[in-house]
Amino acid sequence: MRSALRQSALRSVFSLVRSRDYSHRLGCLSEVSDITPVIAPHWSSIREYSKGPKKHRKQVQSTENDEPIFELDEYREMMAKSIDHFQHELANIRMGRATPGMLDHLKVDAYGEKLPMKAVGTVSVKSPQLLAVTVFDSGLVDSVASCIASSPLELNPRVDGQEILVPIPSPTHETLEAMKKLCKGEAENAKVSIRQARKQAMSACGKEITCKDTKFSIEKQIQKLTDDFVIQVEDLLKRKQGDIESHNS
Repeated sequence: MRSALRQSALRSVFSLVRSRDYSHRLGCLSEVSDITPVIAPHWSSIREYSKGPKKHRKQVQSTENDEPIFELDEYREMMAKSIDHFQHELANIRMGRATPGMLDHLKVDAYGEKLPMKAVGTVSVKSPQLLAVTVFDSGLVDSVASCIASSPLELNPRVDGQEILVPIPSPTHETLEAMKKLCKGEAENAKVSIRQARKQAMSACGKEITCKDTKFSIEKQIQKLTDDFVIQVEDLLKRKQGDIESHNS
């Protein structure tokens, strides 16, 4: 009898313990169910969000690093014109044959200044060995004749009214050397003109370009362009002097 009561009491105690543990579990679950779930955003939306700011930053960076484009064509054309003028002057320097351009390099004392021959008269070819200079102003005839006589060409002009006749003698060693010296002077003039174009290009680069690395790169290009044209001048001079020495000018 006592054993039966003891077992009944134990079962009651176990039942009570289980019931309390179960209710406790239910309470915990109800608290968890009251928590608002946090739903992670879709992965594609995360990628779109990350791409947006990067693209914007790239555009801003490229805008900040933009430099104005520096064109060399204008200065290349200036140097090319110097070469063309030099070639024209060399073509006028010919030995043993009269050409109208032979006297173009001469500067005449007129009206208190030095004027080119074309400004005071016209030069024409009378024969293969004779030039004729028609002076615009009769008061300048003597000045023009004196200028021709004192030129490196060692010519002997003679005045015939308002016209000056200039015989072209056969070349001598002295006249050949004078021709070579004249060609060298024209070459120096061409180089000066090319370097003036270089100076203008360098000045424009300094004003337009602010980035040091970009400026350095452009200045190297300008210098290389200048060097290339100067080499052309030297090649033309060497060829012309060779022609003079062989009497092929």
